[in-house]
This record gives sequence, structure tokens and C-alpha cells, in this order.
Amino acid sequence: AMKTLRIYVLIVSLCNCLNVTLPFILSNNERYFLSALLPTNDKKSLTTVCSTAISLEEEVATSSCSDVDDDEEEVLTSLFGSSRAKDSFFQNDVGVRTVHISRIDCELPSPLIRIDIPNLIETNEWTSFRRRGSQDFLNKTLIVNYQEFSSNYIQDGGSMVIPITPDDYLAPFKEKIELSLGGNVSMNIYHSGPSAVALNRHYDKYDVLVLQIEGEKEWEIAATEDEKGEWFNTTMVPGDLLYIPKGIWHAATTASGFDSTTHVTIGLQYR
Repeated sequence: AMKTLRIYVLIVSLCNCLNVTLPFILSNNERYFLSALLPTNDKKSLTTVCSTAISLEEEVATSSCSDVDDDEEEVLTSLFGSSRAKDSFFQNDVGVRTVHISRIDCELPSPLIRIDIPNLIETNEWTSFRRRGSQDFLNKTLIVNYQEFSSNYIQDGGSMVIPITPDDYLAPFKEKIELSLGGNVSMNIYHSGPSAVALNRHYDKYDVLVLQIEGEKEWEIAATEDEKGEWFNTTMVPGDLLYIPKGIWHAATTASGFDSTTHVTIGLQYR
């Protein structure tokens, strides 16, 4: 408590010397102790700081909330490439049809340009390794060189799937998406090697947004919920966004000529 009190004294005194006012909230007890400790000519400045603190705090709080909201909306708009594309998607496409938004046609850059895979490997305890649907969860503590193992697995045509958790550096990005959409989402990073297929043909029980980060990926997607019906192919390049409604069969493969590819899958589980 005394250390905090000394910090307050130093801050207020410094403000007086620089002839600036620094707003912060003090309790009645803190006001009393500071009044006793500060020189007489500092008490007026302290009173000014305390008396304006509440109104300034309200202004700052209002401004901060507005900035956060704008930031969240900006992330979502950037994800779709423009306000027009975003609005059109939610008005006409969501829950209705598959949509591929090419970044080359977008007004805004992708909200994610690259992903620090080594960073995620260090912080994430739920990383899995997949080959055509098979799945292995590995204990990092039992592997001498986890980074080397991961690299070799990827180059051998495997895929690494990393679900974003609160401990990962991408957690704030996930939270912004959730706040902007008004519901919970899952977020998985798929990092795959040459000709890799992480999952065989399948469908999800929730809508999915896919943001391509690095390399190219070939997608095969059913035109309807009928797996035996017509299918079509599309190629995702960095920055592209793909929307697949729930119940639509699909699968993805690393495009020919690429040693690795990375994309983010956002599951709209709130729908």
C-alpha cells in the first residue's frame, strides 16, 4: 500500500512540475494520505485531479468502448474485403450457398497475413497431426525436438491442426471475431505439407469460414447437401475467403507445386 502511495505522490508531483494534469481515481483514504504527504502548494493540483477524474473516466470509457467496437467491425469487414461484400453476404448468402471471395477483388487486405506456427506450437497443448482423417495427439514432453518432428511430419505430406485456445497469441483475434458476430466460434489453424489431405470428404454441423494464409489449396465442394450429387472445384490463394454452409460436403488438398499451405477455419458454432 505504501509503495502504491509513493507512486501516486511521484505522479502528482511530476504532473505539477510539468504543468500537466493526469486523471486517475483516488479513494477518500488515498486523498487523505496524499494531502498529508504532498507539499502545501501541491494540494490544489491534487484537488483538481480528483474533482475531474470521474467525468474524464466516463469520457475515456465511452471512447474506449467505441474504439473496441470499431476495431471489431473493422476486422470483420477486412475478413470479407469490404463493407459491401460483408453486408451482401449476411443479407443474401449466409445459410444459403457456398461463397468464394477472391482477395484480388477486395478493397481491404486480409486481417491475417501470416501465422507464427512455431509460436503456436509452443503455447498450444491440443495440436493434432492428421493424414486423411487419421488423428494423433502427441505429448510434446516426450519428444526431444518437437519443432524438428513437426517440420518432418509436414514435409512428409502430413497436416498439423491447431485449435486456438486462450493461451495462444491469436486468441484476441478470435475474440474480436466472436464479438463482431455476436456468438461463439471455433478457430483452427491447418498447416499442411505437399499433396496433404487433413480430412477426407466430410461435412460440418455448423457453417464454416476459411481464410487462406499461405500457399494454395484445392477445394472440392458439393453443390448441395447430397454427397452423391454434383461437385465443383475452387482454388484458394492467400487472402481468399471461403464460406461453406453446414451440411455441405467438402475436402481440401495442398495445391500442386506447393511444399506447404496454411489456412484458418472459423466455425460459426453460434448459428
